[in-house]
Amino acid sequence: MAGRTAVQYMRDAMHFSLGFRVGDANANELTAYLTSLFGPDSVLPKSPTAMPEYKETVRRASATP
Repeated sequence: MAGRTAVQYMRDAMHFSLGFRVGDANANELTAYLTSLFGPDSVLPKSPTAMPEYKETVRRASATP
């Protein structure tokens, strides 16, 4: 599973750079959270245009400076 592999990599990297380890329970929670956001069944829209607020952020480019 790619998500679990990525979290394991982060666990190993953080141990050396921050001096502490992420425990198994926290690693499982982190994997579930990241999968919910970036996995195949993400809770996030597939495109920013699918967000209701998107149209409010679009600004037309002006032809004149």
